[in-house]
Amino acid sequence: MPWSARHALALFAGAWVVLPFAFYVWFAVAAGLFPVFQPFNELINSNKPEANLIFAIVDAIGSLAIIGYLLHRTGANWRDLGFRGFSWWKALLYIGGLFIAFILVVQILYVVVQLLVPGFNPDEPQTNDFDGLATSLRGWLPVVLVVLPAFVEETVFRGFVFPALSKRFGLIAGAAISSFLFGLAHVQPNVIVYTFVIGLVLCFLYVRLGSIIPGIALHAFNNYIAFIAISQS
Repeated sequence: MPWSARHALALFAGAWVVLPFAFYVWFAVAAGLFPVFQPFNELINSNKPEANLIFAIVDAIGSLAIIGYLLHRTGANWRDLGFRGFSWWKALLYIGGLFIAFILVVQILYVVVQLLVPGFNPDEPQTNDFDGLATSLRGWLPVVLVVLPAFVEETVFRGFVFPALSKRFGLIAGAAISSFLFGLAHVQPNVIVYTFVIGLVLCFLYVRLGSIIPGIALHAFNNYIAFIAISQS
């Protein structure tokens, strides 16, 4: 693993701070120069779900582009990120056990946070940025809410950030810090707690199996459950 903790933090800042800011600034400037961009800029300013859909896709592509650039700069490849073979039967055993443990730990942590943080609501509904999306575009939602986040976030946080921070601070601290950043990326307080815990689970899964592919599968399954819950709310 040739990249450093500095590269890992640069990736996090680039994907979750710089890219969103650049996205909005670019379209604001483009709309002022080229009238063709004005309708889309209006969608962004009014927080329309169509703009959120496009942004989610662009942000995912941009995040992967940053990773590709950093891999090239450090002489690494995608296999170094954890795209390696693994034992399927071990993966199934770990995923089954870890998912049950994850649910229990989340519930315990919710109680602890409620005691420490007055006003914390573990049952706060998850924000749906795509509510009211045009019917013709809804076919993209499983990709944007289930598949893309699982692939991109596992590549970023478990494949790139976690190993770099573990190399710098040790395995436990690396897992904790990378999972905390993973939680922060989701903004909403109760979702931060939830994703912090599942981040620890996914780090453990990566260490035990030597591959992020099972983590992508578990992450996608978790996203699918959330997708169904949001769709029915």
